[in-house]
Amino acid sequence: MDTIETRGNTQYGQTVEPAEAQRPTERRSWGTETEPMRPGRGGMRVAGSGSIVEIIGGLAATVLGIVAVSQVEPAYTASVACLIIGVTLLISGAAVAFGFRNAVGEMTTGRGAPMRLGIGVTTKLLAGLAGIVLGIVALSTLVTWTLLAISALVFGAALLITSDLAMRANYVGEPSQGSAFTAGRGAVFVAAGLQIAVGLVTLLFGLLALVGIRTVLLSEIAMLIVGVSIFVTGCAVAWRMMGARGR
Repeated sequence: MDTIETRGNTQYGQTVEPAEAQRPTERRSWGTETEPMRPGRGGMRVAGSGSIVEIIGGLAATVLGIVAVSQVEPAYTASVACLIIGVTLLISGAAVAFGFRNAVGEMTTGRGAPMRLGIGVTTKLLAGLAGIVLGIVALSTLVTWTLLAISALVFGAALLITSDLAMRANYVGEPSQGSAFTAGRGAVFVAAGLQIAVGLVTLLFGLLALVGIRTVLLSEIAMLIVGVSIFVTGCAVAWRMMGARGR
């Protein structure tokens, strides 16, 4: 019987790679495409700062929305909430553009992924600009509630289209079975689902307000729930990004 011998890195005349080199690369699937997952820490810091802006802006808009619903200077407070939401979307959209693309750069090499990322970022930036303009004009005109109803439509559509951006935070960093990692992923999923639900409701409220059905109340509530959604999304993404940096 022949004896099988293995010397050095050869077996049967073929090179045998070290165990470390044989470990499979962790991969994620985007749609029908499979792409590697390698985080970029510089990009994560920028994207994480965008989520901090969302936390602050969302909280401010939520407080102003509550004040508006309480009928304390409702036109003024709702308009300021609209303005703050616009600024928040603009800054966080810029952070996504400059940060997430680096943080998940290797995950945007497929044909579908960069298109989704580009659409989400462009929508966020345009919605932010529109919110700033509408908020400023609403503060200085007599058609405040009509403009706020239009803002609700803009923000609702933006929340729906950009929900994919929040989900991308789950694809940053090495996978882990730890409770913190699992909780962070779950928080992002919940925040993205809430964002979609709030987007649909905000679109409905904006349409009803625009045709004259409880225009004031629905516009106030729309600013309030958009603020809540932005705040929750910012908290979830910040949690997930800190977990990714910690490994």
